[in-house]
Amino acid sequence: MLYQLVRDQAWTADEMAFYVSHCWDDVNSNGVIDNGDTVGIKDLGPGAGQMDAWIYALGLDVTTTDIYGDVELALFNSRTVPAYEKLREIYTNNPGAMIHEAKPGFEDTTMANGNVLFFTQSMGFGEELRASEVNYGILPLPKFDAEQEDYRACFSNSATTLAIASNLNLDRAAMVSALLELLSAESYKQVVPVYYETVLKGHYSKDAADAEMFDRILDTFVFSFGFAYSSMSLDGISNIFRRLSTDYDLQHEIDSRRSTWEVKLDQLLLALEAVS
Repeated sequence: MLYQLVRDQAWTADEMAFYVSHCWDDVNSNGVIDNGDTVGIKDLGPGAGQMDAWIYALGLDVTTTDIYGDVELALFNSRTVPAYEKLREIYTNNPGAMIHEAKPGFEDTTMANGNVLFFTQSMGFGEELRASEVNYGILPLPKFDAEQEDYRACFSNSATTLAIASNLNLDRAAMVSALLELLSAESYKQVVPVYYETVLKGHYSKDAADAEMFDRILDTFVFSFGFAYSSMSLDGISNIFRRLSTDYDLQHEIDSRRSTWEVKLDQLLLALEAVS
């Protein structure tokens, strides 16, 4: 049924909130969500990078380009706060949601044990699920509403880092850098597709319907300039959805930090222009 919602472009944040709100089994009968309960959704709380992906899933972006091709910040619009409120409806205004920092004592409430309905994670998490006996499926993050054009996904903010020896002369260092860039490009074009087909759609899928969901997610990846530079150069601008507490005023956060983010973007663009 959930897969059909995805196919019908009807898998939305409101739909997810509905399912989460109807999924809580207070296993130890103490009246609060805690370790061992069956819950609708679980996440790792304010410090979890998984929350950043919701910016793109709900139709937003950190940066965009204007009609002249210049990069500008894109979160200062009327849709950002309503999108955040939909996210807060799923995670905090909901009896079936469980948010906590990763710490001992919560390991029992996991997707792998079959007592979490939704668990937002990167695709590589399929390795852990495949080793369990739980019957699971794969869904894209939901859209803002049915009118949003399509589902959207982004890559997790991690990268392989390769160091170049400092005793190389400039000519050789430039040659090695160019070679690493070429290998990276070829890996993306040749290795990554095979990984998707063999591992994600093969080992981590039970049937054709699972593989179809992987395809839908892969077809909607968003490559965002702003996300790539967010953590350091843009003062963590993509972290604004990580706080979900009721005392967090997102509009105030945006208004108070807007000038800082704009200055940071100008500095980043100047630095990139200097090395281009």
